[in-house]
Amino acid sequence: MVEGKYYMLLENLSQFYRTLIPTPLWFGFCSNYYDTGAVFAIIVTAGYLMIKGAVILASGRELFKAVCTFIRDKTYGIPLKKDELLESCESTCPICQDEFNAPIMLRCRHVFCENCVLQWFDRERTCPLCRASIACDPKWRDGSTSAWPQLF
Repeated sequence: MVEGKYYMLLENLSQFYRTLIPTPLWFGFCSNYYDTGAVFAIIVTAGYLMIKGAVILASGRELFKAVCTFIRDKTYGIPLKKDELLESCESTCPICQDEFNAPIMLRCRHVFCENCVLQWFDRERTCPLCRASIACDPKWRDGSTSAWPQLF
């Protein structure tokens, strides 16, 4: 599921970019002191920059986490060889009910096909059998970012 990492990074980049885009326009609007007076324009501009700075900082942190996740080769378990698979006395994957294809043993000692368990972890964070916590939060893997327009 390498595509998911690319989509997550692209989604975070676009969220960060759309946070930055309206900043110069609103800064110019807020700092216009011809109609409102210099003191009011300075107060409004300072308030806008503080709020926008906090929003950009939060979006930048999310982007940094996405880049770290993208760079890190995250594995959820140990790949098993055929002889190790025979020792575990399992011959079929509990998810797809077929013979193992690239078997992986999770930390909870359950064995699954690599593709099956990666698809599972795109939606869930726990082992499919015992519900032990295995994966990180799948927040950015399903396209559930903000679709609201950036007004400021």
